[in-house]
Amino acid sequence: MNLLILFSKKALRLKSLSLCLLLSLWACQAQKNTTQAENEESMGCRFSIKEGIAGQVLWREGNWMPAPNAPERKAQGIEREVYVYELTTDAQTEKNGSFYTAIHSKPVAKTRSDANGCFEIALPPGRYSLFVKEKEGWFANRFDGEGHIQPVEVKAGELSRVDLVVDYKAAY
Repeated sequence: MNLLILFSKKALRLKSLSLCLLLSLWACQAQKNTTQAENEESMGCRFSIKEGIAGQVLWREGNWMPAPNAPERKAQGIEREVYVYELTTDAQTEKNGSFYTAIHSKPVAKTRSDANGCFEIALPPGRYSLFVKEKEGWFANRFDGEGHIQPVEVKAGELSRVDLVVDYKAAY
């Protein structure tokens, strides 16, 4: 008798997990697919290049901790210089707090984002590291599992889209 009850409970848990999985998959499929043009329009950016890196430099400051009934916050686009280097690791830099004071890999290109934070850089296929220039030094806050700083890969004939979030004055 106890074995039958135990088996029934396990079967009910399995059905519940299956239902949750199905609902999750359905929700993912129900999400609207957006085109590159729709994504560009939603952030106020228009890109003219077909191969390279394009995106937005965004500023976050203050308390970004999630809280019940808190209003939705959006990072603001900012005007900054964006530097592209050959793929760079921490060992190839010098750092002071949140900022890089020297980058010892080869610089590849530089551009400036507009007032909305939008930028684009035509580049050949390859792997690169991106840095945003601040008064205190270069800023980058994303890393891959191999220790590369703010890595981006450009593939032939493709535009790699990236948001550079400058958040050294934000709390999470």
